[in-house]
Amino acid sequence: MESQALVTVARKYALRCGLLWAALVPAAFAQGTRVNAPVVPGGYVGFWKVSADGSRVFYAGWPVTVGMNEVYDVPLDGSQASRALSAPFLPGRGCFPNASFQLSPTETRVLYLADQDTDEMQELFSVPTDGSRVSTKLSGPLIAQGDVLDFQQTPNGTRVVYRADATANNLYHLFSAPADVSTPPVQLHPQMAFEFKVTPDSSRVVFRASQLNSVPVDGSAPAQLLSNSGVTEYVGEFAITPDGQRAVFEGGYWYPDPVTEDELARGLYSVPLDGSGPVLELIEPIEATFSLSYPAEFLITPDSTRAVFHSLVDGQLFGAHTAGLTPSVRLNDLPFANTVRSFRLSSDGSQVVFVAGSGGGHALYRVPVDGSATPVALTPLYPAGLLDNLEVSASGRVVYVRLPFNSSIHAELYSVRLDGMLAPVRLSDPPASGSGIGNPDFTSGPRLWISPDAGWVVYLAHQDASRVVELFCAPIDGRHPAQRVSAPMVAGGDVYSVQFVPSALRLVYSADQETDGTNELFTSSYGARVPHGPPQPPTKGLQASGNPGSATMTAP
Repeated sequence: MESQALVTVARKYALRCGLLWAALVPAAFAQGTRVNAPVVPGGYVGFWKVSADGSRVFYAGWPVTVGMNEVYDVPLDGSQASRALSAPFLPGRGCFPNASFQLSPTETRVLYLADQDTDEMQELFSVPTDGSRVSTKLSGPLIAQGDVLDFQQTPNGTRVVYRADATANNLYHLFSAPADVSTPPVQLHPQMAFEFKVTPDSSRVVFRASQLNSVPVDGSAPAQLLSNSGVTEYVGEFAITPDGQRAVFEGGYWYPDPVTEDELARGLYSVPLDGSGPVLELIEPIEATFSLSYPAEFLITPDSTRAVFHSLVDGQLFGAHTAGLTPSVRLNDLPFANTVRSFRLSSDGSQVVFVAGSGGGHALYRVPVDGSATPVALTPLYPAGLLDNLEVSASGRVVYVRLPFNSSIHAELYSVRLDGMLAPVRLSDPPASGSGIGNPDFTSGPRLWISPDAGWVVYLAHQDASRVVELFCAPIDGRHPAQRVSAPMVAGGDVYSVQFVPSALRLVYSADQETDGTNELFTSSYGARVPHGPPQPPTKGLQASGNPGSATMTAP
C-alpha cells in the first residue's frame, strides 16, 4: 500500500510539473508547430539541419517554385519568417538536391552545388548566412559537359575538396580550393578518384583511386601510395582513425572458384597515413574460412586502437588491434553455434554489443572489445524474430527493436542496461496487430533517436491499422509511458526524420503533417520535466540456464 501511495503521489507531481512546463512554453513552440513558411502546391522541404546553437534551422527544397531547389533558414522561435540564402536563380535552374548543402564550421556560410552560372553545369558556390545572397564560386573551370560531383570541407573550414570532370567527361579528378578564394583550385592527383576523406587535423586527404592514397590538402606535395596491388588487388570502403594516424580499409584479392570461376576474398587492412609502416592484414581473408561482410561492416573505437568487423561467410564477429600489436580475436565466443546479425560499440569503445542467435532464437550480448572476457547475455533468448536497430547511449543503455518473423505481430521497442543488472524494459506501447516501430514503407531509414542527454528515446511508430507513422518519446529507462510528440497527421501523413535542438528539450521533425505528400518541418518539445519516480529494485544480471543455446534465461 505504501509503495502504491508513493507511485500515486509521484504521478500527481509529474502531472503538475508537466502542466507547468507546458504553460511556460511560448505559443510558437506548441506541439507540432510548422517551422518553415508555407510551401506552394507541389513544393516540399528536403534536406535540413538544425544550427549548432539551436536557434534556427537551415533547409533546402521547393518551397516557392516547383522544380527550383533553394536554400533557406528560419529561426526556431518564430520571430522571423523563412528567408532565402542561396543566390537568386534564373528560371529552370537551382541547387542540386542530390548533393544537398553544407554549413561552414562557423555556420557563417552555406556551400552548395548549383547550375547557377551555366544551365545544367553543376558548380560549387558559397554564400553568407546573413541573407545577403551574394555568392562566391569555389570550383575552377570545367569543360562544357563537366560538373562538380561532390565536395567536403576541411574540419577547420579553410579549404574545400571536391571531385569534378573538369577536363574529360565522366573522368572525375580530385581538386582542392581555399574557402576564401585567395588562390585558384589545384588538382591533387592525376588518376580518377572514387572516394575521399579529409583527416581530422585538416592536413591531408585520403582517397581511393586504383589503390589507397594520401595527399596534402593544399596539393603542396605529390600523393603518397598507401596500399599496393601486391598485397590488395582490390580496395573498397575505408575509414580514418579518430586520431588521424591510420586508415582502416576493406581490401582483398581474387581467387579461382570451381563454380563461379573467380571470387573475391575480402579482408580488413590497416596502414599508417604517413607511410611509415607497411599495410597490415588484420585477419587473413582466406576464402574457405573468412571474408569481410559485404557491404563492409567495421567500426573503430574512439581511441583509434581497435577495429571490430563482421564475417560474410559465417556471420562471426572479430576484433583486432589497428596497429597489429595483438592478434585478432573472435568476440562472439558463445557455448553454441551462432550467427551475429548486428553490432555496435559502447560510447567509450570498451564494449561491443551484438545480436547473435541460432535455431533457438536470438539474444543481445556484450563483450569487451579486446575479447578479454566471454560474452554476457543482456536479454532473454527470444525464440522467434530478430533484434535490430541497436543504439547504445552514453548513459549505459542499449535500445533495440524486436522484430517478429510473423508480420501479423507488432514490432516493439526495448531498452536494457549495458551492465546487465536489470531485465529489459519495453518502451513502446502495445500497438494494434500488424503495426509497430518504424515506417513500413521506408524500412531502411532510422527508426529511433537517443536524446543528447541520453535520457530519452524518440521513435517512429505506426500505432494503429491506418499505418500513419507518428513520433513518440519515452524515457530510456522505461519509468514512464511513451507519449506522442508529433501533432495529429492528415490522412496519409507520416513523420520521416528527426533532429534534436541543442541544449533544449526540443526537436525538429520532417513530415507531411498538414498536406499528404508535402514534406515540411515541425517543432515539438519532448520529455516532460518530471521526477524520475520511485527507484527500481536492484536485480542481478541475467544468466543462461539449461543446455547451451537454451531459450530460457533466469535472474537468480
